[in-house]
Amino acid sequence: MFKHFFVLLASFLFISPGLSMAGEETTVSATEEVASLEEPMTASEVAEQYRQKLKETVSAPIAPEENYTFEFDSFGRYMPTVDAKNQSGKVGVVDSASEFNYLFKLFGKIPTQAGVIAEYISINNSTDLLLPSKLTGVSIGMESTVPFFNLNKTFLRFGIAPSFYGDSWNIRTSNFRIPMRFFLIHTPNEKLVLIGGVAVRPNFREVVLPILGFIYMPNERWVFNIVPDRPNITYNINKKWSVFLEGDQTGGEYKVNLEDRKDQVMEYNENHAGLGTSYEFNKYLQVSLSGGYMFNRTIRYRHKDLGKVALENGAYTELRVEVTI
Repeated sequence: MFKHFFVLLASFLFISPGLSMAGEETTVSATEEVASLEEPMTASEVAEQYRQKLKETVSAPIAPEENYTFEFDSFGRYMPTVDAKNQSGKVGVVDSASEFNYLFKLFGKIPTQAGVIAEYISINNSTDLLLPSKLTGVSIGMESTVPFFNLNKTFLRFGIAPSFYGDSWNIRTSNFRIPMRFFLIHTPNEKLVLIGGVAVRPNFREVVLPILGFIYMPNERWVFNIVPDRPNITYNINKKWSVFLEGDQTGGEYKVNLEDRKDQVMEYNENHAGLGTSYEFNKYLQVSLSGGYMFNRTIRYRHKDLGKVALENGAYTELRVEVTI
């Protein structure tokens, strides 16, 4: 886990934010850029935008005055077919998920988020290893944010998400899990947010994982969002357009049924880093398109006798749609 974190962090540090992005048609000189910009976002607007995008009440731990908010986030990530390492055959993957959240104040006071997540991974396999054609996940969760005792500008966020991870949409007791997470949010000033805690995943290979990160907004243009999930560095061109550098690790464990063995645990893991652009059509709709490089990709069974397949590195493209009402 720490190895993957440092690999992603290194990819951020060795790419200068001042470099122009390859293939970006909107590249202009510094003088032309300043002349063509719309009025930049205020710090509070940026904070609210990324609170919604992260699905976390981090930069504004006390919920807004509205009684409720609906959020919908859906993405599809296409990974072209690549060769398997050290064995014949190829594997292609399409990873997708949709999340619906309802934000409200529990008992009229506690900022709370309740939601449903549906995940679907399609696998096109021509290796000798027996793999399911799809992996699925369904989670129903709730998270709340409360002040952490009397510590100034410090809040505790905790959540639980009963889930089913398998190779079909059939809900079975054997693929039932209850992931939880607990972390502290500290805002020493209006530009910096610090996050630290743990994710607890009973019956997974790694039961406890660290949650560490920060969000730093030095001005209205730059946002350094180095937190799980989807760590990224974003530059806001104007109130509608932004470009970003992102990296993340996708991993999961699923109960699958083989020809002669039932309820076997299969693990899917990958890392990716890339560039993207996002456009906010209005306060309700935002669309982003990104692409980059996949690495450290494996599909394996927990039972070693059942085997594994490691995939060659390759490209990916991702389309994401976010709606807030």
